[in-house]
Amino acid sequence: MKKYVSTIIFISIIVISVLMGVRQYKNDESLKSKENEPQTEVSWATPWGKANMKKVADLNETESYDTTKSFYEDYDDTGLETCILTGIFADSEEEAIKQVRETGHCRYAYLTEDGKCEIKLTEEQKCWWIDSAKKSIQRVLDEANQLDGCIFEVNDNFTDLNVQISKEKVSPDYFYTQVIQVIYCEEIIQLFSGEDEWSVHFVVKNINTGYELVNVNYPQEEWEISGETWDE
Repeated sequence: MKKYVSTIIFISIIVISVLMGVRQYKNDESLKSKENEPQTEVSWATPWGKANMKKVADLNETESYDTTKSFYEDYDDTGLETCILTGIFADSEEEAIKQVRETGHCRYAYLTEDGKCEIKLTEEQKCWWIDSAKKSIQRVLDEANQLDGCIFEVNDNFTDLNVQISKEKVSPDYFYTQVIQVIYCEEIIQLFSGEDEWSVHFVVKNINTGYELVNVNYPQEEWEISGETWDE
């Protein structure tokens, strides 16, 4: 009898061990499956902060991303408005188109033959872009103007950008990043408000000496601050 009971216990232990092993295997395979699943969410930095959106397409890294109108199978822009971004502030044209598409606030976005970003959208979507750009500019102003040796000013029409800066207290990298962000947002506000062309009167002064480092109408005129100019 004791031998019979011992045999049953031994068999039970084996069965339980097998079941536990199978369960662990399934858990491991489930984790591997999740790790290998294509990413359905994407995060990126936009002029108005970090955005999280679902991907509009599963991109094969070995293939080029279609930035043209042919990206859309059933293209129909009936009733939509058109906005064209002539100044693209991104690592590449491809990245710029991805970012615009993935905001979810346009119907179509693609590069034209002359390298401009054409966006088709509703009135509501257009208002979202303008409002987001204004909020982004305000965040830059609020942050920059709290720093010692840094003043950013924008006029009510979003056609000017006046900066006073001290190289000793604010890094050039920070300066360039904030300037590009504000100028890009002013471009969006002007073009999405109905202007055919955009322009920003951009002035930079040394906050300590008052020396004028830059005074241009951008992008009609280019600008650059050299290492020597920073010290004026």
